[in-house]
Amino acid sequence: MSFRRTIFAVAFLFGAASQAHAECPPFPESEYLGSFTHEQVKNYVNKSAGGDWTPYLVTLQKNLEALQKLQKSDEGAVLNVRGQPVRVDATGINRYIYASRQWLAVAQCLAEDQVLASLNNFTTAAGDTTTKVAETKGIKDNTKVVGLDNQVASLTGKPIKLKISSSCEAGETTFVVTNDGSDWPSTGTFSMFRIDGPNRQVISARRMSLTAGETKMFKVTKSQNMTGEVGMAIDPSWYKRTFQIDASAKCQ
Repeated sequence: MSFRRTIFAVAFLFGAASQAHAECPPFPESEYLGSFTHEQVKNYVNKSAGGDWTPYLVTLQKNLEALQKLQKSDEGAVLNVRGQPVRVDATGINRYIYASRQWLAVAQCLAEDQVLASLNNFTTAAGDTTTKVAETKGIKDNTKVVGLDNQVASLTGKPIKLKISSSCEAGETTFVVTNDGSDWPSTGTFSMFRIDGPNRQVISARRMSLTAGETKMFKVTKSQNMTGEVGMAIDPSWYKRTFQIDASAKCQ
């Protein structure tokens, strides 16, 4: 039995193709998704959403989820592919899913590259930076303490210690970070991630230095939180620290 489903495909605005980014694999060539370069997709994201990858990634994720639901039925379907009805059997749906997973992974890689590249454009975080933000309603729940090594601080007996609190309100995730130890000897990078089981994708990153007692607030909107879980990771510049998610919150 066949039935009709709509899988939304993005109509790209073509620009001059350039060499693909060395760190991200090329987009797969697919009869369902077409053939596009990194630059063509980045140009589309820049023109359609001002460089914000979130709407595009949300569309890709929803398409993949819709295809996976069809896959469970083990039946064919008539899909709306790039504006045209296409009859696809169960094997074709499997190929479509495989290509869609690859496409999403490449898009996530490009989005992450853009976020990390933007770190060169600023040294402090955007948003509220006063110590009073820690008094926001609901922020004191879910507090975690994170220690960062520092040779200078260890000699003076003043370790670097952070308190990270998280809260949810109307789907928005808020992290409040307070430096509960000594001044930072240099900058560190705060990265926000979407978490999907063992997978993660960077949402934003900020490079900054915290003085003793200083507090910073980080917010992730509901539209940016596609998976329902957000994590924060801290990467100090003054020593090599093993990557870890230092704090996380589940906000639906």
